[in-house]
Amino acid sequence: MNTNNTGVATIRVAAAQFHVGADIEANLATCLHWLDEASRCRPDLVVLPEFCNHLSWYADRQHCIDVSVELDGPFLAAIAARARELGIHVVVNCTVRRPDGSATGSSLLYSPAGELLADNTKQIYIGHENDFLEPASAEGPVVRTALGRLGLYACMDGVINEPPRCLA
Repeated sequence: MNTNNTGVATIRVAAAQFHVGADIEANLATCLHWLDEASRCRPDLVVLPEFCNHLSWYADRQHCIDVSVELDGPFLAAIAARARELGIHVVVNCTVRRPDGSATGSSLLYSPAGELLADNTKQIYIGHENDFLEPASAEGPVVRTALGRLGLYACMDGVINEPPRCLA
C-alpha cells in the first residue's frame, strides 16, 4: 500500500485474464507465469480469473470433483508459495474439492505470507455450473488485511445484489 500526493492510502491492483483449459498443470503454470508478470508493476494485490484450475465444462459430476483442487493440495500450495515469494496478496478462483466429497466454485485470498485469509464459495452459479457445483450455505467473509477490509465474490455473485450487499 502506498500514499498518494494528497496523503490518501492507495492500493495497486493487477487483474490477470488468460485462457484456462483442461490441463490442470498447464493452468497452474499459467497462473504462476501471470503472477510473476503482474509482480513487475509492484501490485499489492493480484486477482486471477475465475476457474483457474480447469475450464468449467465437465463430463459429469465426478469429473468436476476429480479436476477440483484441495485447499491443502499442490495447486493451491504453489499459489500460496508464489504469493509469499512475491510478497503480494493473491485472489485465485478454483473449483475446490470439499471434505464431504462435493465441489465448489470458490475465491481464495492469500496473504503476502502465503496464508489463506479468506475462502468464499459462490452463492449463485450460472447455467450448467448448477449441475456440478454446490452453492455457499452462508454469506462470504470480510477479512482485515494490511490493505484494509476485503471481501470476495465472482461472476453472478456480482450481478445479483445480495452477495455484494452482504460484504458491505
